Amino acid sequence: PKIDSTEVFSDVTVNSWYRHELTDLYNAGVINGYEDGTFRGNNYVTTGEALKMILLACGYDEPEPVSSHWARSYLNLAIEEDILVRWQDITDLDVAISRKLVAKIAARALNIEAESSGSPFKDTFDKYVHALYDYNILTGYEDGTFRPANRLTRAELTAIVWRILALRS
Repeated sequence: PKIDSTEVFSDVTVNSWYRHELTDLYNAGVINGYEDGTFRGNNYVTTGEALKMILLACGYDEPEPVSSHWARSYLNLAIEEDILVRWQDITDLDVAISRKLVAKIAARALNIEAESSGSPFKDTFDKYVHALYDYNILTGYEDGTFRPANRLTRAELTAIVWRILALRS
């Protein structure tokens, strides 16, 4: 039986807009939350947290932990799988991740490319953003922008990662 995220995370309510997606991801073993029983959906998601959620949703196996940082094994996996370039894409696993870097990690982990020409957004021509848009994983803002440098909340990434998992199902 599926466990509802409201039963797991003390800060998720029946009115949390991302509750259903979070429930599916929790039950799939993609998201765990924090040791204090919270999810903290309004916090910015860190690079390490995003790496973990995206890689697990894309079907990669949980890597063996390494002692230097809880998310270092996910970064090592992303480098080994040619998803990221060592010392180039990520230098700090604890900083908030940009929307553009989320797109790169997800598109490369899924091995997908844009299917249409041109760009769906007026503020970026990034091929990874475009690919995820074509696969209905990423959307932009009502003004036609994507805002690639913006950070994401944990709730926003939950919606994206849920779409990744749905694409693979």
